[in-house]
Amino acid sequence: WETRRSRNQRLAVRRENDQAKRDEDPDAHAERLTERRGNYQARRDENPDAHAEHLTERRGNYQARRDENPDAHAEHLFKCRDRGDARYARSTLQQREETRQAKNQSGLAWYHQNKSTVHSKYKGVFEYKGGTGGWKASYMATVPEVVCGKRKREDGPFDTEVEAARAWDKLRSSEPGFKKPNLLNFPGEYDAAVATGAGAAAAA
Repeated sequence: WETRRSRNQRLAVRRENDQAKRDEDPDAHAERLTERRGNYQARRDENPDAHAEHLTERRGNYQARRDENPDAHAEHLFKCRDRGDARYARSTLQQREETRQAKNQSGLAWYHQNKSTVHSKYKGVFEYKGGTGGWKASYMATVPEVVCGKRKREDGPFDTEVEAARAWDKLRSSEPGFKKPNLLNFPGEYDAAVATGAGAAAAA
């Protein structure tokens, strides 16, 4: 059995090797991260309820561990603060200003690429003003598992606003206990789908 010290040394060497690979080809590393995030997001979008349950379970486990040993949790928080204070003390005023400006520029670039504007006669339909353009559907769904009880669900981009409007109808009609087709963009299509037994999802 390896000792804790030898294990820590082995992990330190692995971290150094991984960092060297990232430094050697940062573009490839960024592509891998982007692909990984896309896969995670696709899984979350595919089953948002399961994702919400997973988050609730994880928070419950963390809280149980904190309640089980509050002193260890307090010590962990102190260590985190000490590490943060040490990093802050090592940085110069110029470095802090450069970091702040870089974060601001990154956030501004993301906003201009992904911002959307209400620009449609249909409910819940937005037009992308940056990036690749197109239309998206956005709906605040009822999710009792989360603290605020609501969560934004989006779909898109779509080439036309009609496609986005139908996607919004699908998001809206998939709400548990949905009984108000007159709130949809295309209530006639929803009624026809229900009449033929296709269900709420087929209405979009």
